[in-house]
Amino acid sequence: MIKRPLIFLFLSFLFGILLQQCCKTYVLCIIFFVLCILFGILIQSKAFMKKLYGSDKILILIPFVFLFGCIRSSSFEEPYPVDEIIADKCKCSVTGIISDMSEKESKLCIALDDVKITIDEVGYDCGKILMNCDMNQDLMIGNRVSCKGKISRFEQAGNPGQFDEAQYYAIQGYHYKVMASDVVQLNTKSSPLIDLMMQQKRRIKDLYHTILTKEDYGLVIAMILGESDAIDEHIKNLYQRNGISHLLAISGLHITLIGMTIYRIIRRAKLGVSIPIFLTIAFVLYYGVFTGFHVSTNRAVVMMIISLCAIIAG
Repeated sequence: MIKRPLIFLFLSFLFGILLQQCCKTYVLCIIFFVLCILFGILIQSKAFMKKLYGSDKILILIPFVFLFGCIRSSSFEEPYPVDEIIADKCKCSVTGIISDMSEKESKLCIALDDVKITIDEVGYDCGKILMNCDMNQDLMIGNRVSCKGKISRFEQAGNPGQFDEAQYYAIQGYHYKVMASDVVQLNTKSSPLIDLMMQQKRRIKDLYHTILTKEDYGLVIAMILGESDAIDEHIKNLYQRNGISHLLAISGLHITLIGMTIYRIIRRAKLGVSIPIFLTIAFVLYYGVFTGFHVSTNRAVVMMIISLCAIIAG
């Protein structure tokens, strides 16, 4: 029996990402086919198959997980046709569907999906972009909007160790940003659940904005809603300088406190084990979506779900 077979799948996924960055396509194809042949031979071996018990047989998927890692990594680097003709801060018109919204420095930062960019009366399809506009826009997630503005690429790191804005957003699927001056709502279609989340988020912000000072408001909103833009720059620098800036991000500590508190409260109702766990998982997923599912939140929610499922598995 092989202990922790999922770790080997995870390592093969990381190995695929690493090799995709270092090797050419034909080298990756050779490695993939060699892995397929090797595992094909092992599967035909009765002695090898007898050593595999139950969940161990999932290791047969290693070549395909490796391939998925290569494909996943390469998808971040595929240029769009518009990339060849775009000039920095050139004028364009953009149409897309709002998938996320947040407030940043008195501006509304909007993530657009299913985007079409028009430059010089020629349209180009472009997966996702970020759009900045004025706060006085009455928009909701799910609305299709059109805007005019200036499009530009994200800045790349100029020095080793410098924050690479282009790579950071490319990993999330964003390759361009638009400073919009004229936003038009094309339809009012939206998700009732997302609308409810946005309303709850606004009420929480208004409540804390009323009862807290500006400095405390920024800290509390960052810890509860995962929005660090309201934090005073001086206070943010102090946290970074003392190496405790992770406290301002929603991470494993926050999710564990919330999840296990909810789980233990529901357990007191004597509903068994499965029902409290499923209700806790539903609440943790809701909270993850509510706070925007940033990288740290995503990781914490996944690990929390795994730990809760481990309770069921014994």
